[in-house]
Amino acid sequence: MVSYEKQVIALYQGELYGERLFNALSILERDAEVAAMWSLVAEVEAKTAKRLRPLAGQIEPDLDRHISLSEARVETQLKDFEGQSWRDICEYYHNRILANIARLRTIESEGPAEDKVLLGQVVAHSQVFFDC
Repeated sequence: MVSYEKQVIALYQGELYGERLFNALSILERDAEVAAMWSLVAEVEAKTAKRLRPLAGQIEPDLDRHISLSEARVETQLKDFEGQSWRDICEYYHNRILANIARLRTIESEGPAEDKVLLGQVVAHSQVFFDC
C-alpha cells in the first residue's frame, strides 16, 4: 500500500501536470471556443495545485522538481493527443477520472482530520471535471 504522504505528492504532481497539459492544449487548439475551455480546465488545475502546495510542502519541502517532471510528461502526452478532438481527449480522461475519484475518496478517508476539507475540495474538483 502506498503511504498517505506519497499519495498527497502524487495528487500535487497530477495537478501540476493537468495545469500544464491543458494550457498546452489551449495554445495548440485552433477553435477559440475549445481553446477557452482548455484554458478554464487549466485554471482549475492551477488553483487546485495551489491549494495542495502547502500540504505537499509539509511532506516534501523541495516541490520545484515536480514542475519539470510534469513538463516532460506533458510533452509525451501531447504527442499522443496530436490530431485528436476535444471529444476524443475528454473520452480518454473520462474513465481515468472515475478511477481517480475513487482513489481520492480513499485518500480523503485515510488522511488526518486537518486535511479532510482540502482533500474534499480535490475530490469535488475531480467530480466536476468528470460530470462535464
